[in-house]
Amino acid sequence: REWRNRPKLIELTFPEGHGVKVGGQLRYHGIVVGEVNQIRLTDSLQEVVVQVALTGDGNRLARRGSRFWVVRPQFDLAGIEGLDTVIGQNYLAIQPGEPNQPLGSQFRGLDEPPLPDLDFPGGIEVMLESLDAMGLSPGTPVYYRRLRIGGVISSGLNLNQSRVEARVYIRPEYRDLIRTGT
Repeated sequence: REWRNRPKLIELTFPEGHGVKVGGQLRYHGIVVGEVNQIRLTDSLQEVVVQVALTGDGNRLARRGSRFWVVRPQFDLAGIEGLDTVIGQNYLAIQPGEPNQPLGSQFRGLDEPPLPDLDFPGGIEVMLESLDAMGLSPGTPVYYRRLRIGGVISSGLNLNQSRVEARVYIRPEYRDLIRTGT
């Protein structure tokens, strides 16, 4: 029984550690589902490997397709996120893969939180151009009549570096708002 109830260990590889510490938490919907028990650099010294011991509930969440990221304070035009980490320490978060996927033990962590709009498949991707980025960073919401209809996926300079291009994802239920002249 002791062997069966021991915590399952998973390894998460991140480009940066972002202040995660041994003893830090892995949370799902605000509930602690794991604890960081080891942090090390990869052999190439280019990435950080975080070993997490999952709790009983956490064992079911680490499936193929699960996404992990470090929650830390972020302040931008899209709003404020990770405010609880201003006083407390940074922690890990998980968005589990599909329930029918097999359990996994090694995952590549995201450098930024996943974009919520991409969880709605069947939308439309639009490329916007401007002379200035005007705060269009990944995760910035796109509104229509004060209703969120999508978000910015990425932004950067175009090929000849004369303009800023922003890739925007519009959720499927609002794709008919995008037409000639929009």
